[in-house]
Amino acid sequence: MYPNLLKSLSIRGIQHRPQKDLHIPSRAAAIQPLLTMRRKNLAFSQKYRHWTVGQWKKVMWSDESIFQVITSHRVCVRRPSDHSHYNQAYTVKTVQHSDSVMVWGSFSGNKAHGGL
Repeated sequence: MYPNLLKSLSIRGIQHRPQKDLHIPSRAAAIQPLLTMRRKNLAFSQKYRHWTVGQWKKVMWSDESIFQVITSHRVCVRRPSDHSHYNQAYTVKTVQHSDSVMVWGSFSGNKAHGGL
């Protein structure tokens, strides 16, 4: 229909139109559990909803977590087009594989907590 118009378009240009012309900023999507996980949680709660406090005290709960020495996160910068992509003023220092430690712990109603 308009072949000359389409030649000047780029993917990046199309992505910027909602942000610049319509003032609709880009945002990270919210994280939501899968429906299957919600169903499992609901089934678990329905199965054990009639338990007494004494029964729950006999349950041992445990969890684990990984802690990283250096965490990585996305940083946005506003870089003039005439500056290099790798200019020191517009970069963030990072490491390929940072040191980490995994911690596991437990607790129950009968015993306040387990060891780490």
